[in-house]
Amino acid sequence: MVVLDEEETEMTLRYRVEIRGALPGGLANELRRRFGEFTHHTENGRTVLTHLELDQAALRALLDQLWDAHSEIHLVTTIDDEVTREH
Repeated sequence: MVVLDEEETEMTLRYRVEIRGALPGGLANELRRRFGEFTHHTENGRTVLTHLELDQAALRALLDQLWDAHSEIHLVTTIDDEVTREH
């Protein structure tokens, strides 16, 4: 939680996540069900997931889901400075 103007506010950031190889079968649909729409493509032997709008708890859950599917995570980064604040 981030405190702004003495109100509790959750911050949601947009992330880019890169994993080695392809997403395991059916995982893209499960991730969409749990975390909403995102895009993914493969480049240079890595799958790139972009436009993931997540708060910290959801990011942790996404990384856990990828870990449980035996995906090797190479990069997690924000893709822009735009922050969405939910009250």
